[in-house]
Order: sequence, then structure tokens, then C-alpha cells
Amino acid sequence: MAKPQWSDKIEEDRQARLSSFGVSREAQEASTLAVASAERDASKIRVMSFNVLAAGLADDGFLVKPGVLAEWPAGAGKVPASGGKPVEFGTLVDEILNARGNEGALHSLKTKYDLPASRKNFNAIADWPARQLQIQRLILAQGCPDIVVLQELDNYAVMAYDLEQLGYTSKLPKCEAQYVPAHITGYTDKDTISAQKFCQAWEANGHAFLPHLDSMALHTSLVDGGFGPKILAAADRLGMRDKVKDPKTGRLSRGWTSKTGGSASLLKAAGVKDPSSLDDMGVAVFWRANRFSAQALKIKTYTGGGGGMVQVRLRDLSNDDRELVVIGSHLSSGDSIKDEQKRLDNEVEDANGGCLKKCAAECSSGGDPVVLLLDANSSPQSAGIDGSSSCWRSLHGALGASVWDSYFEPTGAVKVSGDGLDPPVTSNKVRGPLSGQAKKIGAHAYSLIDHIFFTPSSLEMRGHVLPPTRFASSTVALQAVQPSLANPSDHYPVVVDLAWMPVAGVGLKKRKIGGA
Repeated sequence: MAKPQWSDKIEEDRQARLSSFGVSREAQEASTLAVASAERDASKIRVMSFNVLAAGLADDGFLVKPGVLAEWPAGAGKVPASGGKPVEFGTLVDEILNARGNEGALHSLKTKYDLPASRKNFNAIADWPARQLQIQRLILAQGCPDIVVLQELDNYAVMAYDLEQLGYTSKLPKCEAQYVPAHITGYTDKDTISAQKFCQAWEANGHAFLPHLDSMALHTSLVDGGFGPKILAAADRLGMRDKVKDPKTGRLSRGWTSKTGGSASLLKAAGVKDPSSLDDMGVAVFWRANRFSAQALKIKTYTGGGGGMVQVRLRDLSNDDRELVVIGSHLSSGDSIKDEQKRLDNEVEDANGGCLKKCAAECSSGGDPVVLLLDANSSPQSAGIDGSSSCWRSLHGALGASVWDSYFEPTGAVKVSGDGLDPPVTSNKVRGPLSGQAKKIGAHAYSLIDHIFFTPSSLEMRGHVLPPTRFASSTVALQAVQPSLANPSDHYPVVVDLAWMPVAGVGLKKRKIGGA
């Protein structure tokens, strides 16, 4: 596992990066995460699911707490405003909520609050290199979970290297090939045959990472980096402009890499020195190399492409009789009834080629312990067109248990807690005045959409390692919007301890695992 000096270096590098943005020493220290012991009994399996907020999608105008900078012109707890005195953060929140639905008022808010100081404050919080370091510290702070599934990761190669220093791996034992992003080769998964070829090739590569081909994260990175016109110009010179141009907008198309047979030549012509440094966002499964050994890797994409599931069979090195199937996924976004129905039809159920429920159920029915970790973009209370079908009900029914069963019924109904707090949430974000789309300012994503399902016949829940995030109300939650320096994403991570259920005639080796 990670040596103490490596853990210290991560924090030193993070603070140096934040200092380059002008972040105050107080803010840096307040966001420092203490390293926890990684030693625990071998009967436990610590698992972590975390949507890390893709680097290419971070500049989305999220409302963030003010004042992380050493030189902050507005004063503590306040934000600068054009043509007037600084405004309390709570007042800004109230103005945003009152302007919801009034596009003119939202434009006025953007004019009033979209100022250089606030953008610098936001950039310090959203900076990917600093967030990537904080993700590593977060893993250390949770006692180095045995299994880590990251969604919306668009820097897989670098993250895989960094986590290797912490004792993790993300590839099959016989995998010796260097990771090469799928866009370099020009893979596509838009039709059945192409998707099958991609999955077969990707499984053979042996890396437990499924990129969402033609992702918005990669497209945004190219456009924001100023490469769009350069790629179009390079395509002009090579007679391939029609393959990279969006016929509706005349700008760079999202699906251009598969139409040109691969991205490398055009990216180099556009001035990208190392095309493999760019990647699509996707889902990665990591595991502690001293705890588990990978036995098999399976990749499946969803109907129409752009997403899917990565499935890894792991053998517990503390007991050769124990194997575990880990499934990671990230379902499509949207909070409408139609969006939920799309997830059900195309991704979860097999109505239109969905496969997640079927794969999970097949592993479970075969007697395998299964853990499914995903950002579902769907809460227990979501519902499809019929008013009752939902991703929660389908996946809960397929495996039998969720880490959220203390708070929600299998039907998705909320269990009364009696403590005056809302059920847990894993998303607490708002688009603020820095958003490029004024009409979306004030949209508050306040929901539980990150899930871990498991088979209760072979695994039992031992507790949340990271206490669930709960608020008295959505209004109160607005005072703690994410991302932040401490939490490097717009999602909260989910970290729990599971344990093997006793099996007759099988004795678990009596030893502890780990040690940071």
C-alpha cells in the first residue's frame, strides 16, 4: 500500500497547485483530509463509488462557496457584485431561487455576479489537477477501500498510474499493453455489429475501463482548448472536412473520430502533441492488488452507444474459495419521466437492448456474490411512464439489497426517520451566475442518484464508512453546494463496508489485510 511519504506528497502537491491559484492557507488546511488506517479484518470488503466530475465537464458554472482565495475582494461569506456592495452568499442564493423561470431576471443575475474574482474562485475549486490529487487523498481518508469504481473519469491513464502508487490495479494479470484511448483507433458503438467489435477488442485489452465513446467531456475539452477550428482546418487539408463537421452547426462534430478511422493524425495536425493525453469520460474499476486478483473482464455497451457496463470477476486473496463480481456503470442523464423511461428501456431492462439488470441477475442466479456500483442519474423515487417502473426497483429486484435500504423501501418509498432530516443525497449542486446558459441558473440537483446494490444471500451490509449526507431541507443544503475544495466533485462519494456471509464448510483465513 501507499507509503506515508507518498501520501504526504499528494497533499503537498495539492497545496502547491492551490497556491498557484491564490487559494488561502486557511482554505487549503480546512480542506485537508486525514489519512485513515487501511487495516481491517479480511471478512470485510470496503467498496467506494464516486462520480468524480470529468475534467472536460467541470466548467459548468456551478455555484460554489465564495472566499477560498487569499485576496478575496468581497469579505468572508460574501460575493462581489457589479456596481454595488458585496452581497451575502445567502442573499445570492435567494435571488437565484426567486429568479427561477424568469429568463430576463436570470440574465440580470449573470450580469451582476459573473465577475473576474468569482471566476477565479471557481477555477481554483474546479481545477482538475488539484481535484485529481484530492481524489487520491479521499481514497486514503476512507482507509483505502478494497474496490473503487469511478464514474465520469476522463483521465484514466493518469489516474491508473497514480492509484497504482497507492496499491491499486485496474487490469487483468496478463495485461501488459499500454492503455490507448479508444478515439485513437476510431472505435464506435452506434450499431450492434460495431458495438460487439468494440467490446471484444476492449475486453482483450484487459483494462477495466469503459469509455463513453464520443463523450461530451472529450468534445468540450477539444472545443474549450481551441482545437475545434484547427481540427476542421486540418481535415480540410486532408479532404475529410465532411467527416468532422456537424452539418447543422458547421462546427466540430462529436462523432468525428470514428468517421475518420481514428483521431491521432488530425489531433497532431491541430497541434495536440500527445493525442493519447485526451480521453473520453467513462467508468473505471480499481481494486487493491494485495486483496483481489482479477479473473475475467466483461464489457457491454448500451443501445445506441455512448455508455455501458464494465464487469470484473475478482478472487479474494485472503480465501481462494471467495470470488466476487463487480459491475460498474453510469446511466444517461435527465430527471424527467421520459429520461427515466429511456434509462429503463435502453440501459437497465432488455426491452430495447438494455443489459444491466439481465447481467446482474444472471451473475446472481448463478450463485455469484455481486456488487453493482453506479451513478444511475435516478433516485429511488424516480418513475417511468407507467408511474411505477424505475431503475431503483429493477436493480434492487435483480440483486436484492441496497446500501440505502435503511432509508428507502424496495418500492422506492422513503422510510420515516423521525429525526427531522431529509433522506440522504449524493448530488447537491446548482448552476450559478457563471453558467454559460442563463436559463439554467438556479436548477438545484438535490437527490440520491449514486447507488451500490448487492446480493444479500452472500454479502451483508456492515455500515457506511463515510456517513450519508443529509440536510434538514433542500434550502438548507444550498449553503453547502458542491463541488468544494474538500469534496472534488459535484457528487458525494458512497463508501460502505460489506462482509462475506458465512458459508457452511468454508473457513475464512484468520488474518487482517492492508496497512497504509
